[in-house]
Amino acid sequence: MEPLLSILAGIDFTPTSHLVLEKAIRLARANGAKLTVLHVVDDDRFERSRVPRREGLPAPGVEEILRPAQDRMAELLAQHDLSGLAPSIEVLLGNPYKVILDLVETQAIGLVALSAHDAQERRLGPVASRCVRRVPADILLVRDWHAQPYQRIAACVDFSETSRRALAYAIRLARQDEARLELLHAIYPPGRDYAGQALYQRMDDRLTYEQEVQQEVEKTIEQFIEPFGAELAGIDFHTTILHATHVALEITSHLKRENCDLVALGTTGKSRMLGTLLGSNAERLIHDAPCSVLAVKSARG
Repeated sequence: MEPLLSILAGIDFTPTSHLVLEKAIRLARANGAKLTVLHVVDDDRFERSRVPRREGLPAPGVEEILRPAQDRMAELLAQHDLSGLAPSIEVLLGNPYKVILDLVETQAIGLVALSAHDAQERRLGPVASRCVRRVPADILLVRDWHAQPYQRIAACVDFSETSRRALAYAIRLARQDEARLELLHAIYPPGRDYAGQALYQRMDDRLTYEQEVQQEVEKTIEQFIEPFGAELAGIDFHTTILHATHVALEITSHLKRENCDLVALGTTGKSRMLGTLLGSNAERLIHDAPCSVLAVKSARG
């Protein structure tokens, strides 16, 4: 996989911000990457605050608006070990999504780490959601209950190029945190039609057909991971083939059953698994995954 040269940690001062920064620090240190720590004061709030506080008093200026955020950023940074990193610290005024997009494009940032949750709700926040869809960088969405290094990582594999990058990322993180790694691939149940109904076949034929499909998928997975042989050496990993009529729901349930704390997946794909995950199903998986999510994009040209 291409080297990870630059990481952006988006700080929103929710409780998850400490974890976002810690994950970004660990990745930057492990990969020798440049680290940028960013907080954006939403310019909508700034415009509202420009209404005079009392008649005859001037509205607050940009410096006055930014100062509390700068102080909170300094307090946050003081609680983390940044030795050897020399991070760039940015507290800016603007639209959070647009500022992140601009930094990614102008500074060639490869990974953006963000809180997965909206400040008021237990759903993917609007900034994180837009970044997953539109920012040309890989996005690490951190859940607020993952304070420790990752222990169980799942990589969704559909044999597309983005899932190849997702697997490479997952291997990198599994090695960094000494985590167990699971390769997930989903297929439609061979013995059912697209309405989910069992196909009428003789029992011995049905079993033979399902066994053939299973063996073919296992062979394809072996060929897919063969180039990663050296990287996988020494990592505790295994492969799981899910039979799923509703891919996103089955993956979400599996992640919960296996107590995974990170899932890596490509955000685009050409084959059945991630092709099914495009649109509302992909959104559902990213929203509902009971763990942190690494959304991997296509490699930059």
